[in-house]
Amino acid sequence: MSPAFELDGVSKTYWLWRRLKKTAVPGVRDVRLAVPRGVIFGLLGLNGAGKTTAMKLLVGIMQPDAGAVRVLGGDVRDPQVRAKIGFLPELPYVPLQMGAAELLRCYGRMSGLAGKRLESRVAAALETAGLDRGRTEPLRTFSKGMLQRVALAQVLLHEPEVIFADEPMSGLDPAGVREMRELLMRLRDAGLTVCINSHQIAEVERLCDRVGVMAGGRLVREGTVGELLALAGTRRYRLVVLAKGAQDWEIGDLEVGEDELADTLQAQRSRGARVLQILAQQGSLEEVLLTTIRQAGGPHAS
Repeated sequence: MSPAFELDGVSKTYWLWRRLKKTAVPGVRDVRLAVPRGVIFGLLGLNGAGKTTAMKLLVGIMQPDAGAVRVLGGDVRDPQVRAKIGFLPELPYVPLQMGAAELLRCYGRMSGLAGKRLESRVAAALETAGLDRGRTEPLRTFSKGMLQRVALAQVLLHEPEVIFADEPMSGLDPAGVREMRELLMRLRDAGLTVCINSHQIAEVERLCDRVGVMAGGRLVREGTVGELLALAGTRRYRLVVLAKGAQDWEIGDLEVGEDELADTLQAQRSRGARVLQILAQQGSLEEVLLTTIRQAGGPHAS
């Protein structure tokens, strides 16, 4: 089976006028990436790394200067391929005077849906996004999280197989972030492929199956979350010890760095404590991201 989406040697350059001179600014440079179907893939990187450019190339908003962009094995410029793509921009615009179902019917007609098929898809999209089909009030009364759900329902309306979401949790409160995370995971479990571009590294670590790190327009690292976490240089350990307290034996927890481990174990044994458990704790995806960017010589790498 072909990958869900792939970039094959893709480059894109922007041309800007600066001080009356036309200047080339690289967006992405020779990016090679193939993501399997049925996963949540996260694009990470600092501002200007090329994440948004890569996503716009994948949904066909931009065309590459070199290389090929394929989604579900086909050229992203093919209308039949683009009909299987859903795109959730960072700042989705919805007409606030309309109701959710009314808006989806409008978008559905634009996608060629009509009659019972249209009503069926509107109902299914609202249900999947966790929206009450009976609500008719205008969208201007909706919270940020609810508007994000409406935008996601619009993305799901035509039953896409691959969804690209640019900062899907931007501006959401903790409850909204959790709801969006659960929605995206349900879509993945239903067989869809989801690609997200996000600055919320902790959420990417919790949500994504695979992650790509971009720096300076290049894809500098890609793999499963576990593979990337294994590269973290910082190691910490949690010690569970049994020690004599003021009146009785007490169990305590200690967290120490790798360079402190040997001395801490010796000190605990010297005072008669028993070490019950030593647990190695992984480093963070944030550490891997910043280390990778520094090694790649990307901006703000110091």
